[in-house]
Amino acid sequence: MWGDIGSMQACGFGAPCYTATAGGGWINNSFALQTNTFTAEWDATPSAANIDAVMALSSGAQTAFTGFACLTRFNLLGMIDARDGSLYHSASSISYTANTAYHFRLAVNVPTHSYSIYVTPVGGSEQVIGLNYAFRTEQQAVSTLNNQGLIVDSVSGSARLCNFAISSTGFTDRFGITELNPTISGGREWFSSWDNGQSRTITWGQDPYDLEFHGRGDGTYVIDGQGILKASSTGSGGVRMYVYDQNFQDTSVYDPNLFKTWNNVEVTVYYMRVNDTGVAYAGMVAAAKIRHIPDSDLCGTRGYYGKFRHDGGIGVEKEIRHPDSVEIDSSTSPWSVLPSDIWLGYKYIARDVDGGTHVKLELWRDMTDGANGGSWEKLYEYVDTGGWGAGHTPCSSGVDPAQIMTGPNLSVFIRDDSVSDVRYKKWSIREIASQ
Repeated sequence: MWGDIGSMQACGFGAPCYTATAGGGWINNSFALQTNTFTAEWDATPSAANIDAVMALSSGAQTAFTGFACLTRFNLLGMIDARDGSLYHSASSISYTANTAYHFRLAVNVPTHSYSIYVTPVGGSEQVIGLNYAFRTEQQAVSTLNNQGLIVDSVSGSARLCNFAISSTGFTDRFGITELNPTISGGREWFSSWDNGQSRTITWGQDPYDLEFHGRGDGTYVIDGQGILKASSTGSGGVRMYVYDQNFQDTSVYDPNLFKTWNNVEVTVYYMRVNDTGVAYAGMVAAAKIRHIPDSDLCGTRGYYGKFRHDGGIGVEKEIRHPDSVEIDSSTSPWSVLPSDIWLGYKYIARDVDGGTHVKLELWRDMTDGANGGSWEKLYEYVDTGGWGAGHTPCSSGVDPAQIMTGPNLSVFIRDDSVSDVRYKKWSIREIASQ
Protein backbone atom coordinates (compact mmCIF):
# COMPACT_ATOMS: atom_id res chain seq x y z
CA MET A 1 0.00 0.00 0.00
CA TRP A 2 1.07 3.56 -0.63
CA GLY A 3 -0.81 6.80 -0.09
CA ASP A 4 0.92 9.74 -1.75
CA ILE A 5 -1.76 12.21 -0.64
CA GLY A 6 -4.42 11.59 1.98
CA SER A 7 -4.87 8.11 3.44
CA MET A 8 -6.44 4.73 2.79
CA GLN A 9 -7.22 1.66 4.85
CA ALA A 10 -7.04 -2.06 4.07
CA CYS A 11 -8.70 -4.76 6.17
CA GLY A 12 -8.86 -8.54 6.30
CA PHE A 13 -5.56 -9.24 4.59
CA GLY A 14 -4.77 -12.93 5.11
CA ALA A 15 -1.64 -14.97 4.62
CA PRO A 16 -1.66 -17.40 1.68
CA CYS A 17 -3.13 -20.86 2.23
CA TYR A 18 -0.99 -23.98 2.14
CA THR A 19 -1.70 -27.69 2.42
CA ALA A 20 0.16 -30.51 4.12
CA THR A 21 -0.40 -34.09 2.97
CA ALA A 22 0.37 -37.41 4.62
CA GLY A 23 4.02 -38.39 4.33
CA GLY A 24 5.12 -34.92 3.26
CA GLY A 25 6.99 -33.77 6.37
CA TRP A 26 6.78 -30.37 8.05
CA ILE A 27 5.82 -27.24 6.12
CA ASN A 28 7.35 -24.17 7.79
CA ASN A 29 6.39 -20.50 7.42
CA SER A 30 8.10 -17.69 9.29
CA PHE A 31 6.46 -14.74 11.07
CA ALA A 32 7.71 -11.68 12.94
CA LEU A 33 9.89 -12.55 15.94
CA GLN A 34 7.89 -12.69 19.21
CA THR A 35 9.53 -12.47 22.64
CA ASN A 36 6.63 -11.56 24.97
CA THR A 37 2.88 -12.24 24.80
CA PHE A 38 1.10 -12.51 21.47
CA THR A 39 -1.89 -14.04 19.72
CA ALA A 40 -1.62 -16.44 16.77
CA GLU A 41 -4.75 -17.17 14.74
CA TRP A 42 -5.53 -19.24 11.66
CA ASP A 43 -8.20 -21.29 9.90
CA ALA A 44 -7.60 -25.01 9.34
CA THR A 45 -9.58 -27.58 7.40
CA PRO A 46 -8.96 -31.35 7.73
CA SER A 47 -9.72 -33.55 4.72
CA ALA A 48 -10.86 -36.51 6.83
CA ALA A 49 -12.29 -37.22 10.26
CA ASN A 50 -9.48 -39.43 11.59
CA ILE A 51 -6.12 -37.97 10.66
CA ASP A 52 -3.16 -36.69 12.65
CA ALA A 53 -2.72 -33.09 11.50
CA VAL A 54 -0.49 -31.01 13.79
CA MET A 55 -0.25 -27.20 13.73
CA ALA A 56 2.63 -25.78 15.77
CA LEU A 57 4.77 -22.75 16.65
CA SER A 58 8.53 -22.78 17.04
CA SER A 59 11.74 -20.80 17.07
CA GLY A 60 12.96 -21.15 13.50
CA ALA A 61 11.99 -23.77 10.92
CA GLN A 62 11.90 -27.30 12.32
CA THR A 63 11.86 -30.83 10.95
CA ALA A 64 11.05 -32.75 14.17
CA PHE A 65 8.18 -32.58 16.66
CA THR A 66 10.60 -31.90 19.52
CA GLY A 67 11.56 -28.59 17.90
CA PHE A 68 8.09 -27.08 18.34
CA ALA A 69 6.87 -25.33 21.51
CA CYS A 70 3.10 -24.97 21.01
CA LEU A 71 1.29 -27.81 19.24
CA THR A 72 -2.40 -28.36 18.59
CA ARG A 73 -3.88 -31.02 16.36
CA PHE A 74 -6.74 -32.87 14.72
CA ASN A 75 -6.05 -36.30 16.24
CA LEU A 76 -6.64 -39.86 15.04
CA LEU A 77 -9.69 -40.27 17.29
CA GLY A 78 -11.52 -37.44 15.57
CA MET A 79 -10.93 -34.94 18.39
CA ILE A 80 -9.02 -31.66 18.75
CA ASP A 81 -6.38 -31.42 21.47
CA ALA A 82 -3.06 -29.72 22.27
CA ARG A 83 0.33 -30.46 23.75
CA ASP A 84 0.82 -29.66 27.44
CA GLY A 85 4.43 -30.28 28.39
CA SER A 86 4.91 -34.00 27.79
CA LEU A 87 1.41 -35.04 26.66
CA TYR A 88 -1.59 -34.13 24.53
CA HIS A 89 -4.99 -33.55 26.09
CA SER A 90 -7.95 -31.18 26.02
CA ALA A 91 -10.00 -29.37 28.64
CA SER A 92 -13.12 -29.94 26.53
CA SER A 93 -14.39 -32.74 24.34
CA ILE A 94 -14.21 -31.16 20.87
CA SER A 95 -14.75 -33.34 17.81
CA TYR A 96 -14.06 -32.37 14.22
CA THR A 97 -15.49 -33.37 10.85
CA ALA A 98 -13.95 -33.64 7.40
CA ASN A 99 -13.87 -30.61 5.09
CA THR A 100 -15.03 -28.23 7.83
CA ALA A 101 -13.04 -25.10 8.66
CA TYR A 102 -12.02 -24.42 12.28
CA HIS A 103 -10.64 -21.12 13.56
CA PHE A 104 -7.78 -21.52 16.02
CA ARG A 105 -6.63 -18.83 18.47
CA LEU A 106 -3.51 -19.28 20.60
CA ALA A 107 -2.73 -16.85 23.44
CA VAL A 108 1.00 -17.32 23.87
CA ASN A 109 3.22 -16.12 26.72
CA VAL A 110 6.85 -16.66 25.77
CA PRO A 111 8.44 -15.56 29.11
CA THR A 112 6.28 -18.01 31.10
CA HIS A 113 6.52 -20.75 28.42
CA SER A 114 2.77 -21.23 28.43
CA TYR A 115 -0.15 -20.84 26.06
CA SER A 116 -3.94 -21.11 25.95
CA ILE A 117 -5.75 -22.64 22.99
CA TYR A 118 -9.24 -21.87 21.65
CA VAL A 119 -11.14 -23.16 18.61
CA THR A 120 -14.28 -21.95 16.85
CA PRO A 121 -16.14 -24.23 14.43
CA VAL A 122 -17.77 -22.52 11.47
CA GLY A 123 -21.08 -21.13 12.69
CA GLY A 124 -20.33 -22.09 16.30
CA SER A 125 -18.99 -20.41 19.42
CA GLU A 126 -15.42 -20.39 20.68
CA GLN A 127 -14.45 -23.35 22.87
CA VAL A 128 -11.46 -23.84 25.17
CA ILE A 129 -9.01 -26.56 24.20
CA GLY A 130 -6.63 -25.75 27.05
CA LEU A 131 -5.63 -22.95 29.41
CA ASN A 132 -2.04 -22.18 30.38
CA TYR A 133 -0.65 -25.32 28.83
CA ALA A 134 3.12 -25.65 29.13
CA PHE A 135 5.37 -25.46 26.08
CA ARG A 136 6.53 -28.87 24.91
CA THR A 137 9.03 -30.28 27.43
CA GLU A 138 11.99 -29.92 25.08
CA GLN A 139 11.19 -26.22 24.53
CA GLN A 140 10.94 -24.99 28.14
CA ALA A 141 13.90 -22.64 27.68
CA VAL A 142 12.98 -21.15 24.30
CA SER A 143 13.03 -17.33 24.37
CA THR A 144 11.60 -16.45 20.94
CA LEU A 145 9.00 -17.79 18.51
CA ASN A 146 8.93 -16.93 14.82
CA ASN A 147 7.79 -19.97 12.84
CA GLN A 148 4.53 -21.81 12.16
CA GLY A 149 4.60 -25.43 11.10
CA LEU A 150 2.05 -27.87 9.67
CA ILE A 151 2.31 -31.65 9.19
CA VAL A 152 -0.02 -34.59 8.57
CA ASP A 153 1.57 -37.48 10.44
CA SER A 154 -0.98 -40.16 9.57
CA VAL A 155 -0.87 -42.59 6.64
CA SER A 156 -3.49 -40.65 4.67
CA GLY A 157 -5.33 -37.35 4.55
CA SER A 158 -4.39 -33.69 4.31
CA ALA A 159 -4.95 -30.40 6.14
CA ARG A 160 -5.23 -26.90 4.71
CA LEU A 161 -4.19 -23.86 6.75
CA CYS A 162 -5.22 -20.30 5.80
CA ASN A 163 -5.26 -16.73 7.14
CA PHE A 164 -2.42 -17.10 9.63
CA ALA A 165 -2.06 -13.84 11.58
CA ILE A 166 -0.07 -12.56 14.55
CA SER A 167 -1.04 -9.85 17.03
CA SER A 168 1.39 -8.86 19.77
CA THR A 169 -0.78 -6.23 21.45
CA GLY A 170 -3.82 -8.14 22.67
CA PHE A 171 -2.70 -9.41 26.05
CA THR A 172 -1.87 -6.40 28.14
CA ASP A 173 -4.25 -4.60 30.46
CA ARG A 174 -5.09 -0.91 30.40
CA PHE A 175 -1.82 -0.15 32.24
CA GLY A 176 0.23 -2.05 29.65
CA ILE A 177 0.88 -4.97 32.02
CA THR A 178 0.91 -8.50 30.67
CA GLU A 179 -2.18 -10.60 31.31
CA LEU A 180 -1.11 -14.17 32.04
CA ASN A 181 -4.70 -15.27 31.41
CA PRO A 182 -7.19 -13.48 29.16
CA THR A 183 -10.39 -12.15 30.67
CA ILE A 184 -13.11 -14.73 30.13
CA SER A 185 -15.86 -13.81 27.69
CA GLY A 186 -18.37 -11.69 29.63
CA GLY A 187 -16.06 -11.68 32.65
CA ARG A 188 -15.91 -8.83 35.12
CA GLU A 189 -12.92 -6.46 35.17
CA TRP A 190 -11.88 -3.68 37.55
CA PHE A 191 -8.93 -1.28 37.19
CA SER A 192 -7.85 1.27 39.79
CA SER A 193 -8.77 4.83 38.79
CA TRP A 194 -5.97 6.47 40.76
CA ASP A 195 -4.65 8.10 37.57
CA ASN A 196 -7.81 10.09 36.77
CA GLY A 197 -6.26 13.45 37.72
CA GLN A 198 -8.31 13.73 40.92
CA SER A 199 -6.27 13.74 44.14
CA ARG A 200 -8.26 12.65 47.21
CA THR A 201 -7.95 11.06 50.64
CA ILE A 202 -10.14 8.19 51.83
CA THR A 203 -10.41 6.62 55.24
CA TRP A 204 -13.48 4.41 55.73
CA GLY A 205 -15.89 4.22 52.83
CA GLN A 206 -16.16 4.49 49.08
CA ASP A 207 -13.95 6.34 46.66
CA PRO A 208 -16.22 9.10 45.24
CA TYR A 209 -14.63 8.52 41.80
CA ASP A 210 -14.95 4.71 41.97
CA LEU A 211 -17.78 3.43 44.11
CA GLU A 212 -16.61 -0.20 43.95
CA PHE A 213 -13.36 0.73 45.74
CA HIS A 214 -13.79 0.77 49.52
CA GLY A 215 -11.32 1.89 52.16
CA ARG A 216 -11.70 -0.18 55.31
CA GLY A 217 -9.69 -1.06 58.42
CA ASP A 218 -8.18 1.99 60.10
CA GLY A 219 -6.04 2.97 57.13
CA THR A 220 -5.68 6.34 55.45
CA TYR A 221 -5.55 6.15 51.66
CA VAL A 222 -4.02 9.12 49.85
CA ILE A 223 -4.49 9.02 46.08
CA ASP A 224 -2.33 11.45 44.08
CA GLY A 225 -4.48 11.42 40.94
CA GLN A 226 -1.43 10.41 38.88
CA GLY A 227 -1.69 6.67 39.53
CA ILE A 228 -0.28 6.05 43.02
CA LEU A 229 -2.09 5.33 46.28
CA LYS A 230 -0.16 5.81 49.52
CA ALA A 231 -1.58 3.94 52.51
CA SER A 232 -0.78 4.12 56.20
CA SER A 233 -2.11 2.58 59.39
CA THR A 234 -0.88 2.55 62.95
CA GLY A 235 -3.89 0.92 64.61
CA SER A 236 -5.04 -2.68 64.93
CA GLY A 237 -7.39 -2.47 61.94
CA GLY A 238 -4.59 -2.22 59.40
CA VAL A 239 -4.64 -1.31 55.72
CA ARG A 240 -7.68 -2.91 54.10
CA MET A 241 -8.66 -1.98 50.54
CA TYR A 242 -11.68 -3.81 49.11
CA VAL A 243 -13.29 -4.03 45.68
CA TYR A 244 -16.92 -5.16 45.74
CA ASP A 245 -20.40 -4.23 44.57
CA GLN A 246 -21.09 -0.58 45.38
CA ASN A 247 -24.58 -1.47 46.58
CA PHE A 248 -23.47 -3.91 49.26
CA GLN A 249 -23.49 -2.48 52.78
CA ASP A 250 -22.24 -3.86 56.09
CA THR A 251 -25.87 -4.37 57.07
CA SER A 252 -26.78 -6.13 53.82
CA VAL A 253 -27.74 -9.79 53.80
CA TYR A 254 -25.40 -11.42 51.33
CA ASP A 255 -27.14 -13.00 48.35
CA PRO A 256 -25.02 -13.72 45.25
CA ASN A 257 -28.12 -13.28 43.12
CA LEU A 258 -28.49 -9.67 44.28
CA PHE A 259 -24.91 -8.43 44.15
CA LYS A 260 -22.02 -8.61 41.68
CA THR A 261 -19.46 -11.25 42.60
CA TRP A 262 -15.90 -12.25 41.76
CA ASN A 263 -15.26 -15.84 40.72
CA ASN A 264 -11.92 -17.00 39.26
CA VAL A 265 -9.55 -14.03 39.23
CA GLU A 266 -6.13 -12.78 38.22
CA VAL A 267 -5.16 -9.96 40.61
CA THR A 268 -2.26 -7.71 39.59
CA VAL A 269 -0.75 -4.80 41.49
CA TYR A 270 2.60 -3.03 41.89
CA TYR A 271 3.62 -2.61 45.53
CA MET A 272 6.32 -0.57 47.25
CA ARG A 273 7.29 -1.14 50.86
CA VAL A 274 8.56 2.15 52.36
CA ASN A 275 8.13 2.31 56.14
CA ASP A 276 6.65 -0.23 58.58
CA THR A 277 7.39 -1.97 61.87
CA GLY A 278 8.34 -5.23 60.16
CA VAL A 279 5.42 -7.39 61.25
CA ALA A 280 6.50 -10.74 59.78
CA TYR A 281 3.13 -12.02 58.55
CA ALA A 282 2.19 -8.73 56.87
CA GLY A 283 3.33 -7.40 53.50
CA MET A 284 1.82 -7.60 50.06
CA VAL A 285 -1.24 -9.73 50.73
CA ALA A 286 -4.37 -10.13 48.59
CA ALA A 287 -7.50 -12.18 49.22
CA ALA A 288 -10.00 -13.74 46.81
CA LYS A 289 -13.00 -16.07 46.87
CA ILE A 290 -13.97 -14.30 50.09
CA ARG A 291 -16.47 -11.78 51.46
CA HIS A 292 -15.21 -10.77 54.94
CA ILE A 293 -18.01 -8.22 55.46
CA PRO A 294 -18.85 -7.96 58.32
CA ASP A 295 -16.27 -9.83 60.41
CA SER A 296 -19.01 -10.91 62.81
CA ASP A 297 -20.47 -13.17 60.08
CA LEU A 298 -17.84 -15.84 60.60
CA CYS A 299 -18.79 -18.03 57.64
CA GLY A 300 -18.47 -14.95 55.43
CA THR A 301 -14.84 -14.50 56.49
CA ARG A 302 -13.63 -17.70 54.86
CA GLY A 303 -11.40 -17.41 51.80
CA TYR A 304 -7.92 -17.60 50.32
CA TYR A 305 -4.89 -15.28 50.56
CA GLY A 306 -1.66 -14.97 48.58
CA LYS A 307 1.27 -13.49 50.51
CA PHE A 308 4.61 -11.78 49.92
CA ARG A 309 5.59 -11.49 53.59
CA HIS A 310 7.71 -8.78 55.21
CA ASP A 311 10.09 -11.48 56.45
CA GLY A 312 10.77 -12.57 52.85
CA GLY A 313 8.59 -15.66 52.91
CA ILE A 314 5.87 -16.37 50.38
CA GLY A 315 2.85 -18.60 50.57
CA VAL A 316 -0.90 -18.96 50.70
CA GLU A 317 -3.36 -18.88 53.55
CA LYS A 318 -6.86 -20.21 54.07
CA GLU A 319 -9.08 -18.44 56.56
CA ILE A 320 -11.32 -20.95 58.32
CA ARG A 321 -13.18 -18.40 60.43
CA HIS A 322 -11.95 -14.95 61.43
CA PRO A 323 -9.29 -14.75 62.79
CA ASP A 324 -8.41 -18.46 62.57
CA SER A 325 -6.43 -19.36 59.45
CA VAL A 326 -3.93 -21.92 58.20
CA GLU A 327 -0.89 -20.76 56.23
CA ILE A 328 1.09 -22.93 53.81
CA ASP A 329 4.43 -21.43 52.83
CA SER A 330 6.82 -22.18 50.02
CA SER A 331 9.89 -24.15 51.06
CA THR A 332 12.06 -21.54 49.34
CA SER A 333 11.98 -17.74 49.51
CA PRO A 334 12.89 -15.32 46.73
CA TRP A 335 14.12 -12.76 49.27
CA SER A 336 15.88 -12.86 52.63
CA VAL A 337 13.54 -10.01 53.53
CA LEU A 338 10.88 -8.28 51.44
CA PRO A 339 12.77 -5.41 49.75
CA SER A 340 11.92 -1.75 50.33
CA ASP A 341 11.79 1.31 48.08
CA ILE A 342 11.35 -0.59 44.80
CA TRP A 343 8.23 -1.49 42.85
CA LEU A 344 7.41 -5.19 43.14
CA GLY A 345 5.01 -6.60 40.58
CA TYR A 346 2.57 -9.02 42.27
CA LYS A 347 0.09 -11.39 40.65
CA TYR A 348 -2.27 -13.63 42.59
CA ILE A 349 -4.38 -16.13 40.68
CA ALA A 350 -7.21 -17.94 42.45
CA ARG A 351 -9.44 -20.21 40.41
CA ASP A 352 -11.43 -23.42 40.37
CA VAL A 353 -9.75 -26.42 38.75
CA ASP A 354 -10.50 -30.09 38.09
CA GLY A 355 -14.06 -29.49 36.94
CA GLY A 356 -14.85 -27.06 39.73
CA THR A 357 -13.95 -29.43 42.58
CA HIS A 358 -10.68 -27.86 43.76
CA VAL A 359 -9.10 -24.40 44.02
CA LYS A 360 -5.66 -23.56 42.65
CA LEU A 361 -3.67 -20.57 43.95
CA GLU A 362 -0.63 -19.07 42.18
CA LEU A 363 1.85 -16.32 43.08
CA TRP A 364 3.91 -14.48 40.44
CA ARG A 365 6.35 -11.57 40.57
CA ASP A 366 7.84 -8.99 38.20
CA MET A 367 11.00 -7.08 39.12
CA THR A 368 11.07 -4.77 36.06
CA ASP A 369 8.42 -2.23 37.17
CA GLY A 370 6.26 -3.39 34.27
CA ALA A 371 8.79 -2.83 31.49
CA ASN A 372 7.34 -4.25 28.25
CA GLY A 373 4.45 -5.67 30.24
CA GLY A 374 6.68 -7.15 32.91
CA SER A 375 8.81 -10.29 33.07
CA TRP A 376 6.57 -12.53 35.15
CA GLU A 377 8.05 -15.38 37.16
CA LYS A 378 5.94 -17.97 38.95
CA LEU A 379 7.08 -18.25 42.57
CA TYR A 380 4.60 -20.70 44.08
CA GLU A 381 1.38 -22.60 43.52
CA TYR A 382 -0.85 -24.71 45.73
CA VAL A 383 -4.07 -26.64 45.09
CA ASP A 384 -6.70 -27.08 47.79
CA THR A 385 -7.79 -30.68 47.19
CA GLY A 386 -9.30 -31.15 50.64
CA GLY A 387 -8.17 -31.46 54.24
CA TRP A 388 -6.83 -27.90 54.49
CA GLY A 389 -8.30 -26.65 57.79
CA ALA A 390 -9.36 -30.05 59.17
CA GLY A 391 -9.58 -30.08 62.96
CA HIS A 392 -10.18 -26.35 63.31
CA THR A 393 -13.31 -24.85 64.84
CA PRO A 394 -15.96 -24.47 62.11
CA CYS A 395 -17.49 -21.10 61.32
CA SER A 396 -20.88 -22.55 62.21
CA SER A 397 -22.26 -25.84 63.44
CA GLY A 398 -22.35 -28.41 60.67
CA VAL A 399 -19.93 -26.56 58.38
CA ASP A 400 -16.78 -28.45 57.42
CA PRO A 401 -13.78 -26.27 58.41
CA ALA A 402 -11.83 -27.89 55.54
CA GLN A 403 -14.48 -27.07 52.93
CA ILE A 404 -12.99 -26.24 49.52
CA MET A 405 -14.34 -22.78 48.67
CA THR A 406 -15.04 -23.05 44.98
CA GLY A 407 -17.30 -20.67 43.11
CA PRO A 408 -17.85 -16.92 43.38
CA ASN A 409 -17.90 -14.58 46.37
CA LEU A 410 -18.30 -10.86 46.98
CA SER A 411 -14.84 -9.39 47.56
CA VAL A 412 -11.27 -9.11 46.45
CA PHE A 413 -9.06 -7.09 48.78
CA ILE A 414 -5.51 -6.07 49.67
CA ARG A 415 -4.25 -5.88 53.24
CA ASP A 416 -1.16 -4.88 55.22
CA ASP A 417 -0.47 -4.17 58.90
CA SER A 418 1.52 -1.71 61.01
CA VAL A 419 2.70 0.36 58.06
CA SER A 420 3.19 4.11 58.01
CA ASP A 421 4.01 4.27 54.29
CA VAL A 422 3.14 1.62 51.71
CA ARG A 423 2.34 2.39 48.07
CA TYR A 424 0.37 0.75 45.30
CA LYS A 425 -0.23 1.35 41.60
CA LYS A 426 -1.76 -0.34 38.55
CA TRP A 427 -4.13 -2.57 40.52
CA SER A 428 -6.38 -4.72 38.36
CA ILE A 429 -8.79 -7.58 38.95
CA ARG A 430 -10.03 -9.68 36.04
CA GLU A 431 -12.21 -12.76 35.88
CA ILE A 432 -10.51 -15.64 34.07
CA ALA A 433 -11.53 -19.15 33.10
CA SER A 434 -11.45 -22.12 35.43
CA GLN A 435 -8.91 -24.79 34.61
